[in-house]
Amino acid sequence: MKREVPADHEGQPGSRRRIETIVITLLSYFLAIRGLRMPRNSVDGVAASPRYSERKITQIREIKTLLWGLDLDEGIRFVAEIAGYPKGAFVFVTKCDDKYCINIKERVLDDGTKEFVPNGKEQWKYFETAEGAWNFINKFLKPPFEAFYY
Repeated sequence: MKREVPADHEGQPGSRRRIETIVITLLSYFLAIRGLRMPRNSVDGVAASPRYSERKITQIREIKTLLWGLDLDEGIRFVAEIAGYPKGAFVFVTKCDDKYCINIKERVLDDGTKEFVPNGKEQWKYFETAEGAWNFINKFLKPPFEAFYY
């Protein structure tokens, strides 16, 4: 018996994976907005889930190693100077199905916290291989850099 793949509103297969990628990317935004960690406190006596684990990446070769082994529930985030983004950009790298998703999001200064947050202009790029994704992001990785693995 042939198994059907669910289709999105345009009849394209794999919309669930696209939604998962968007959810992971949005989670990345929240992590960046909340000072690199998403708070998980109990509310009204109801226990919340534990904090997301995240660690700082200190070497470019470590980013390359992590990229090749990236799972669907993992990601890499770094700050880069990119043309067209006057205050720089957040670059989020995630995996969807067997593709690599790169989201470039403008850095905007939050008036309340006086910290940079992802907002405004954005671009999405998809790559079939880790090598293709690496060739794209490597040109933005110039020391000193700020990168995190989650």
